[in-house]
Amino acid sequence: MVEFYELRTHEHIDRYELTMQVPVQIDSATSGHTVGEPKFYLNEIASVAISPTGEISVSFARNLDFDAKEWEQVYDGRGDFGKIGFAVNATSVANFQKYADASRPSN
Repeated sequence: MVEFYELRTHEHIDRYELTMQVPVQIDSATSGHTVGEPKFYLNEIASVAISPTGEISVSFARNLDFDAKEWEQVYDGRGDFGKIGFAVNATSVANFQKYADASRPSN
């Protein structure tokens, strides 16, 4: 039986969350391959709040969806999202690292 999934990976950089998704086909327990082009999502985090019980809530400011061709421009520009018309906000966000740490899967 052939199954289709989306492989997703996240990175947290300064005040941004970068996600790549690519559709994959799982042919067996040990075999699979991509069946489409990757898509990228850059989400700017406006604020991170931590409740007295430790619950983390996040507000987002801007989002950018882009494709592999645009990712190549960013990559060739050494991470410069301005290459695809997105001006990065360099202002830090309080509690961002706590959000990033909580978003990572535990081993």
